Amino acid sequence: GILSEKTGIIFLKTLNLKKYLSDFPVLMVTGENSFETLADCFKYGASDYIRKPVHKDYVIEKVEKLVALYMQNHEYKDKLQKQTMTLRNQYKMLLAQSEQLKKVNDNVIEMLGTIVEYRNLENRNHIRKVAGFTEILANQMMERYPEYGLTPEKIKVIVSVSVLHDIGKIGIPEAIINKTS
Repeated sequence: GILSEKTGIIFLKTLNLKKYLSDFPVLMVTGENSFETLADCFKYGASDYIRKPVHKDYVIEKVEKLVALYMQNHEYKDKLQKQTMTLRNQYKMLLAQSEQLKKVNDNVIEMLGTIVEYRNLENRNHIRKVAGFTEILANQMMERYPEYGLTPEKIKVIVSVSVLHDIGKIGIPEAIINKTS
C-alpha cells in the first residue's frame, strides 16, 4: 500500500508540474487514512479522492460528477475568455475613437483660434503669451490648491482652449473693433 500511495502522489506531482491538471480532473483512489497524504492529494491538484475499498457504482457516479463539473468549469472559462476578448477589442476601438475625437477637437480649437487671431488686432504672439500665462497659472493652481483637482491632462486642455479667450469678438462688427477713439 505505501509504495503505491507514494507513487500516486509522485504521479500527481508530475501532472501538476506539467500543468496537465487544468486539462482534466483527477480522482485519487487510496487506502491511506493519513491526513498528510490526503492533504498532498489536494495540494498537488487532485479534484477528489475515494477511500478503498471502492464500489463500482460509487466510482462511476463520482467520475460522472467530476467530469460534469469539469465541463461546466471549462464552459465558463471559454465564455469568460470570449467576453474578455470582446471587451479588449471594444476598449481598443474606444481608445481609437477617443483619439480621433481629440484630434477633431484640437482641429476645431485651432481653427477657432485662427479665426479669433485674424479677427483680432493682436498678433500671433498675443495668443502664445496668453497660452503660456494660462499654463503657468494652472500649474501654480495645481501645486498650491490640490483641492481643485487639476491634473497635467486638465491643464493641457485649459491651455489649448485659452486661445479662444477673444472669441466674443467674432460677432462684433469690424468697424467697432477697429475704432480708435
